[in-house]
Amino acid sequence: MNTFVNVALPLSLVIIMLSLGIGLTLNDFKRVLKRPHAFGLGAGAQIIFVPLIAYLLILAFGITSALAVGVMLLSLCPGGATANIIAKVAKGDVALSVSLTAVVSLLSILTVPFFAAWSVIHFMALKHQKLQ
Repeated sequence: MNTFVNVALPLSLVIIMLSLGIGLTLNDFKRVLKRPHAFGLGAGAQIIFVPLIAYLLILAFGITSALAVGVMLLSLCPGGATANIIAKVAKGDVALSVSLTAVVSLLSILTVPFFAAWSVIHFMALKHQKLQ
């Protein structure tokens, strides 16, 4: 099982991403740059809209404490290989999907710690108690 997790899964991810990347050309990425509104909308949705929907669902279902933080952490995770595969199968814009995956993954270095800390403070903060 350890070999499967440490070798087979990463290798399969490399094969999947390589097969998606081979089908892309420089012109595909130039097309993404020519339509910054699509990229901005996608990035904004991943960074702001998905966590906002998760927060609203947490409130709607009354989820509290560690489970609420876990839902928020899941909503903060950037798209990955699965999103790119779905874009390919759905005959979508794979170059846009790959670009979003790359940029949002890099931005997650800043966004995930910030929103994760906020989630812990917001959902798990202990009420201040007076010491007697």
